[in-house]
Amino acid sequence: DGKSRMYKTGDLVRYLPDGNLIYVGRNDHQVKIRGYRIELGEIEARLYEHSIVREAVVVAIGDGSSKRLVAYIVADPTEDLAHTLRSHVSSKLPEYMVPVAFVRLDSLPLTPNGKLDHRALPEPDINSFVSQEYEVPQSEIECILASIWSDILKVDRVGRHDNFFILGGHSLLAVKMINQIRSRLGTSASLHALFEYPTLAEFAPRILQGGVIDKSALDVLLPLKPQGSRPPLFCVHPGVGLGWSYIALSKYLHSEQPIYALQARGMGKSAPLAASIEDMALDYIDQVRSVQPQGPYHLLGWSLGGAIAQCMAVQLERMGEGIALLAMMDTLPEISMLLHKHQLDMDEDEYIVKYLGIEDSLEGKIFLHQAQHVAKNNRDIFNRYSPSVYSGDMIFFWATHSNHLDPRSWAPFTLGTLEVHEVECKHEDMDKAENLAV
Repeated sequence: DGKSRMYKTGDLVRYLPDGNLIYVGRNDHQVKIRGYRIELGEIEARLYEHSIVREAVVVAIGDGSSKRLVAYIVADPTEDLAHTLRSHVSSKLPEYMVPVAFVRLDSLPLTPNGKLDHRALPEPDINSFVSQEYEVPQSEIECILASIWSDILKVDRVGRHDNFFILGGHSLLAVKMINQIRSRLGTSASLHALFEYPTLAEFAPRILQGGVIDKSALDVLLPLKPQGSRPPLFCVHPGVGLGWSYIALSKYLHSEQPIYALQARGMGKSAPLAASIEDMALDYIDQVRSVQPQGPYHLLGWSLGGAIAQCMAVQLERMGEGIALLAMMDTLPEISMLLHKHQLDMDEDEYIVKYLGIEDSLEGKIFLHQAQHVAKNNRDIFNRYSPSVYSGDMIFFWATHSNHLDPRSWAPFTLGTLEVHEVECKHEDMDKAENLAV
């Protein structure tokens, strides 16, 4: 009758062919692995969708950085069961929720009370793992690179087909990794190559000679994932001027979703800096149109980048173009609220050094000077900027631990709806893997 009270019990069930329901388990037992909060019941529910699975339970084994997901399956003996189920789960869930092993059982062990006996679950054997999942590094460079990744990402072993970002890497760790390559191999590496070739076997041959920061990673338009049939997502840099923060986004979006970052001029090549936010927005629109000549466009920006993305949306509307998405990550119109003073104070280098991962080298000092120059200009032009009204809808991701920010400050600058999603983190942690997953 539409007036009945309903309760969310947290129980998972599935339909039987005769229309009855069978209890599967709870959907509120969470674990945390490499920063991700994972509902084990959600994985179990996806396993139950496969016809060969009669019963399933997923548990986390190990401690700390070695913690991994293992699925225990009641099913008839089936060749390539691990391959089949891994492929099935991978098509429905992100990589960090896919178990590393699938153990077949004749029945689940139960306690005298009829509950699952976790202590009686067997250790996974070699047949429980997907055999192609791990391949030992081969060349000397691969072995050294695997050691670096293992140290930085806090994982026990790294195989040839492991993906840097799926293992938990992000922009800061990528720069740290490249600094370690320089230290241990006497060479540098291309950040751009890491974006395009994120597995160990693909990236190792592309380590460059010369010990310099790869200039292609500083281009105004940086392809993070250029392949895909969907309209591209264009991500605008925060105050520091680099778009590396968006590297890990691809693993949370559709496999056919292209991603490009927009970066400030002056980081890589000597070029005049933007005179205003409006000029910067028009410049970036030209870059966007070189990839996608006509709208509707998808725009995202973190911190200062959100304000620039909103300005781009206004300019594109005036040009008669459509905007399919305007999303902001913890952005406000007022500079005093948007940017922490210590982040862009040119007398204090700590924030920029931390963000870029720059070591005390001549090249690092030159790059630091460029970053300071760009960041100061970004701060100055934003200090003079007043947003125009955008007629469409906006999505706002709010870092709730930064209580000086109020997403409602954007309400006067949009005629559409302002949809707010809360992210439990600080402003400066919005690019961390567990927060991008939101």
